[in-house]
Amino acid sequence: MSSSATPVPGAEHVDRAAHVVCHVWGAAPLPAPHRFLPLLGDAERARFAAYAHEGDRARFVTGRMLAKAALSHELGTDLESVVLRAQCPDCGGPHGKPRPQGAAADWELSISHSEDRVLVAVAQGGPIGLDVEELAAPVDLAAPGDADEPAEAALVLTPAEREALRALPPGARRRAFLTYWTRKEAVLKATGHGLAVPMTDFTVSAPDRPAALVEWNGPGGDSVRAVLTDLTDQEQGELALGDAYLATLAVLGTAPVEVRAHSGAERIAAAVPALR
Repeated sequence: MSSSATPVPGAEHVDRAAHVVCHVWGAAPLPAPHRFLPLLGDAERARFAAYAHEGDRARFVTGRMLAKAALSHELGTDLESVVLRAQCPDCGGPHGKPRPQGAAADWELSISHSEDRVLVAVAQGGPIGLDVEELAAPVDLAAPGDADEPAEAALVLTPAEREALRALPPGARRRAFLTYWTRKEAVLKATGHGLAVPMTDFTVSAPDRPAALVEWNGPGGDSVRAVLTDLTDQEQGELALGDAYLATLAVLGTAPVEVRAHSGAERIAAAVPALR
C-alpha cells in the first residue's frame, strides 16, 4: 500500500526520492531463546542476561534475530555477517535504537514488540520508526475529573487531541488513546528522540482519520516531516496482528511509502540452519 505525507505548515523541506519501500516482518516470540545466543554479539548477550523474565528475553532475541534475518535477505548474505550496534545518544551506553553496521550500514531499522507480536521494519531512503501495542495493554482510565479519559492523556496528547478523544463515546476511548500512542511512538522512534521529546510537542491525526503527522513543535521545528502508515491485517495480513494489536510505521521525509509485509517466522527459519 502507499501513503502520502501531511506537510507541517511552513516547512521547506522537499524529499527528492520517488518513493520509499519499507519491508515489515512479523513473528511470534521464539521459544527457548537461549538457543540463539551464539548468533548474537557480546553486547546483545549482555542485554539478554539483564532481562529477569523469560518473555522479555524471548521478545528481545526474536527482535534481533528477525532484524538480522531481514537484513541478510535484503543484502543476499548470511545472517552471521549482519552486525547491529546500539548506542545511547545521551550516555553512550550499549542501549537504544540498534543500527546496522558494515554492508548494511545504509539500511534503516526499527524493532518493536508487544506481548506475542514482534515486528521489524527495514528500509532505505529515510529514518524509520515502528511501534506495535497490544490492545489489552493496561491503560489507567481513572483520570481526575474524567473517569473515561486515560490518566496518561495529559502526558501524551495535545489539547486538540484530548478534545477529540473526549468527543468519542466512552467505550471507544481506550482504542483511540492507544492509536494516538502508537502513532506518536513511531514518530519519536523515527526522529531518534525517543521519550526525550514530550509527546505533547507534536500532533498526529485523529484515530478515525488516516495516520499522519499534523504538526511538529519539537527539535528541528517545521523542517520535520513524516509519512505515517497504520498497519492492519486487512492490508498486511502476514504480520498477523488480528484485532488484538495496533501498529504504526513512520518514515521521515515526504516521499510516498510502499509497505511490503512478510512472515518473520519463515524468514528466521530460512536464515538459521538449525531451524530448517
